[in-house]
Amino acid sequence: MDHSGGINEHVFSIQRIIPDAFQAYQRLGLRLHPIKKVQDHLEIKLFQEKLFSILSRQKRFQLFWNSESDYISKTFHLKKNDRQSGKNIADASLLGHYYFTRNGIEIIFRIVDVKSSALIAIKDVFVSNKEPEKAQTLSLEMSDKINMTFPLMEGECHINGDHLFIRPFRWMPRKGRVKTKRQLVVFQRFKEQFNPMTDKSFGYNTKILGLTHVDKRFHNGQYRAPKIDIDQSWKMNGVITR
Repeated sequence: MDHSGGINEHVFSIQRIIPDAFQAYQRLGLRLHPIKKVQDHLEIKLFQEKLFSILSRQKRFQLFWNSESDYISKTFHLKKNDRQSGKNIADASLLGHYYFTRNGIEIIFRIVDVKSSALIAIKDVFVSNKEPEKAQTLSLEMSDKINMTFPLMEGECHINGDHLFIRPFRWMPRKGRVKTKRQLVVFQRFKEQFNPMTDKSFGYNTKILGLTHVDKRFHNGQYRAPKIDIDQSWKMNGVITR
């Protein structure tokens, strides 16, 4: 409102620009398979839908659906896995099973490398006979276990000989342990920009330099990876896990 009592309205458009290295297409591709015989048990069906919904909202992975059913792919906006074209190829598959025991239901997911068929991890949750309704709530626990199998780590890197040496400084959602052979996106940070009025950071953009992978973890929590060609004079090179 101005001094005369008039009201002026201004509309501002704010656009959030996510640096290339942090875009969703740089993340690991996870192919979701329906839990076997999921239609035979309502609580397991609800568990599966809740789990896929959580993974979709978190946007930690590129998610693909490898089933004839279009219901889940449309509901959770999953990509189709196109093997023939070579596009949208997932890195790992999530294979679910459940087993009835004397005390309840055990839900198990195997995470398998798509290229080598090697077993990456086995994650499970248990639903007691006394509390079958908790199957849905355990989907959050399972999503956390899947996320921590592939912790999202950002770090600084420098070249020494034929290797990159990486010092992690940020973990999402929390600190974890990156296993050997896990892929890393190497990027170059451009100079951080600041608001001249408030001195607050606008952030920075990135340029993707290439991919490498973890080949060793040290006791101090740092990592090593095979070297790729990067400009050693540039002091703002970083890495982030896929």
